[in-house]
Amino acid sequence: MKIARILLTPVVAVLITASANAQMSGYPGMGGPYGGMPAGYFQPTPAPPMNGAGPMGPGPMAPGPMNISPMDPEQAGPMNAGAMGGDNGQWYGDSGGPVEGGMVGSNPGGRLPLFQRSLFRQRTSRGYFTAEALMWHRNDGFARVINVQTPNRLTTPAGNISKFSQPFMRTSDPYFGYETLPRLTLGYVLPNDLAIEFQTFYKDDFDAKFDSYGNSNLDATFFGQQPLASNYTSADAQFINMATGVHSYELNLVETTRVFNFMTGLRYVDVRDNFLFTTFKNGSADSASIGTYNHMFGVHTGVRSHFDWNLFSLDLGTKVGYFINDAQSRTIITNTGLPGRDPGRLGGQNDSMLAETKLALSFRPSASFNVRVGYDCMWIVNTALAVDQIDENPLLGQNTTGYFLNAKGDLFLHGPSAGLEFAW
Repeated sequence: MKIARILLTPVVAVLITASANAQMSGYPGMGGPYGGMPAGYFQPTPAPPMNGAGPMGPGPMAPGPMNISPMDPEQAGPMNAGAMGGDNGQWYGDSGGPVEGGMVGSNPGGRLPLFQRSLFRQRTSRGYFTAEALMWHRNDGFARVINVQTPNRLTTPAGNISKFSQPFMRTSDPYFGYETLPRLTLGYVLPNDLAIEFQTFYKDDFDAKFDSYGNSNLDATFFGQQPLASNYTSADAQFINMATGVHSYELNLVETTRVFNFMTGLRYVDVRDNFLFTTFKNGSADSASIGTYNHMFGVHTGVRSHFDWNLFSLDLGTKVGYFINDAQSRTIITNTGLPGRDPGRLGGQNDSMLAETKLALSFRPSASFNVRVGYDCMWIVNTALAVDQIDENPLLGQNTTGYFLNAKGDLFLHGPSAGLEFAW
């Protein structure tokens, strides 16, 4: 408890001081940024004459700047709604419009409307920098059969697939867990209250793996059933390793003065996906690798919403983009003693779409510091993924793995986030 009091005392003191300063700075005539009335209204004025009755004598009080006329109906004076703009004591600034977040008479207890920014939180700074840690999960690959297992080799000759053979491993078996990546945002609010903002995030390897073990009865089929002499046939163990990298760079123009702020910008996204298959048979090994590359450039637009409640705020955002995708793929298969496969690099361009949404809860203890937690989702449509380059046809003479480019895959990333914002 003693440690908690020591830690909380300066925080409470800062909050009380900041709240008092924010209230004093909003009163007209006090030299604050929202002053719109003569300073004389808040300076001592001479006592009005008492009609010759002496300092304490009876008699009607003469009209003065603070009383208008005794017993008269309320009239516009320097301290009532008539002089302050006629809106229940709403504060007015030099421009004649209401000061943002300053309801006095109609808002007892200092609670502010949900859609209104408080004076304590009002940003007077122009630059801001946000550093966040994202913990994202990648969706599983499309379920394509990689190998099969034949339980009884006594009745099924090695190197053959029979009605007893069962799919044993699929490309959906490797599980992508949650992995951490950074996201950085740097922005500056221009004099017209339009912000120019740069944002980037990057992750080199969302990793996943899956291992399958057998007893000389695992047959790989993803590039056709191989002869008995191949290490891909009647194998003892076969492994899958997958990795995905995503890099994003964007430059945006963002509105800052509304509850719903529109934004637009340019964006470059780089998606790389790799599939590695390794087979082991009698101490010998072979491998097959498939790599895809997506270089996406385009424009996006969206909206950001901001709602305040005292020192807390809720931020919602969504954006959708159209991209030109320069997609490529490369398949290399080694097969000891037998023909492998290396058709070379394949490429092409296609249209891609990207949608992104975000929710964040923020706490701002001061005008220059913000702590936030949230949840993000990103969906990329029409992208080349490694497992989508696999042909499931088990017939060796008809299988086309590595000889075509499929850029119709979907990549979905999502997960929680946490970060800090600094403003100056």
